[in-house]
Amino acid sequence: MRQLPPRVFAAAGFAAAFILLSLHPSRGAKDADAGAPGGAQGKSDALSRATTGTPPPVNPGPIPPSSNTDPALLPTLTPSVPQDLSAPAPLANQIFAGVVAFFVTSLAAVAGIGGGGILVPVYILAARYSPDKAVPMSQATIFGCAGLNLLYMLSRKHPVRGPLIDWNAIMILLPMTLSGTLVGHMLGQVLPQWLRLVLLVVLLGYMLRRTLDKAKRTKAELERKRVASESAPLLPRKPPLAPEVENAALEGILTRRFRQVPPEKLLYCAAVWAILVAMSWYRAQYVTCGSFGYWATTVAVVAGMAAVTFAAGTYLQQADKAVIEAGYTMRGDEFLWDAKNVVYYPVLSIAAGVGASLLGIGGGMILGILLFEMSHKILPEVSAATATVATALVASKACAEFYMYDELPLAEAGFYFVIGSLGTVLGRGPISSYITANGKSHYIIYALAAIILGSLVALFAAGVVTVWKTYTAGDSMGLRPLCPP
Repeated sequence: MRQLPPRVFAAAGFAAAFILLSLHPSRGAKDADAGAPGGAQGKSDALSRATTGTPPPVNPGPIPPSSNTDPALLPTLTPSVPQDLSAPAPLANQIFAGVVAFFVTSLAAVAGIGGGGILVPVYILAARYSPDKAVPMSQATIFGCAGLNLLYMLSRKHPVRGPLIDWNAIMILLPMTLSGTLVGHMLGQVLPQWLRLVLLVVLLGYMLRRTLDKAKRTKAELERKRVASESAPLLPRKPPLAPEVENAALEGILTRRFRQVPPEKLLYCAAVWAILVAMSWYRAQYVTCGSFGYWATTVAVVAGMAAVTFAAGTYLQQADKAVIEAGYTMRGDEFLWDAKNVVYYPVLSIAAGVGASLLGIGGGMILGILLFEMSHKILPEVSAATATVATALVASKACAEFYMYDELPLAEAGFYFVIGSLGTVLGRGPISSYITANGKSHYIIYALAAIILGSLVALFAAGVVTVWKTYTAGDSMGLRPLCPP
């Protein structure tokens, strides 16, 4: 399929932003009483929903997480910023924050993630937003970046056959990653901030080391292949990893297997997205923290997503078994979903969701690491494309929930949506073209490492300030109640 030029994606980004801006007039100012998001209780609720990006509940109590950047590590940086979410920031501040976000999202687009771990501190420090508003603006930026990136990836083909996106991996990893963010949010309510800061440094430091090691191994492998190809005689040969097709029946199976955009898998992702958004809305409207309904819905979300994952794993096992029995030889870069892998990787993905929500880092970032670590099989380009799908779904879910609860000022959100889209044009235009033309796919892994490092520095600095102010104020440094009075 012929690739579309970058200007088409830029036009699509501006058009989408225009549609967003035209859907609804600018929201009115928030109530300043204690129950409103802008009041004292509202501010506490906003800071307590850690990585959610989720709007405040009508009844008291935590809301299931829907984004992956934790404002709880950041609140003391902007004590003087008003909490009126509809009040725009000064234009100069917005422009400066937009420029920084543009370069962050261009790098994040290459890695297939959102970069929320950097964007939230940037919006707090540069645009002078409160944490209540920085999280929605970061999700709008990520949605613009990942949404346009997803449209680009839908038309991209694997170097051998089929789509660049690994839809099977999405079916297995996405539900448990999203349900893990719910558990991580609850832990974030209880654990002290100093402990979360220590865990943040340990986890991101480990992820950074593993990512750099993966990049070095990939670079060495590419260099080995380049040397081998230069020394080999120039003889006609089949494309690398090309499957052998021996009969018409097998070809029919492979045609279905390698469809560019499989409709049943798109429907699967849409259903998971809709179920979680609906459950988040229900909990916000009707569930009180600590009640029977609170625990029942928590168990229902995790158990429901586990059941969905089990069904997806069974489906993929049967599909792989059928194609192998038909005579197909799996390519070296194809991942076999056997009985072990359909259990092992969902368990890792729920742990990734817990870590993302608990520590305030992007779920797309951890999922990208998980994809890169799925043995040596999956190509870096495939890992980035697959992580893009998850990032787009998480960010769009967060934006939908913010909009439902009047926490997404559309004028400013549209501005940052366009910034994220333009960052994708740069990342998927000149940068990706250079990577492809020069055979430097390890740069994709280095881009992920750069986002991890930036998130580590930004969130650690903000966390140190918060912990220090908590300590000097004489506040408790121990465990906190899950449902504060």
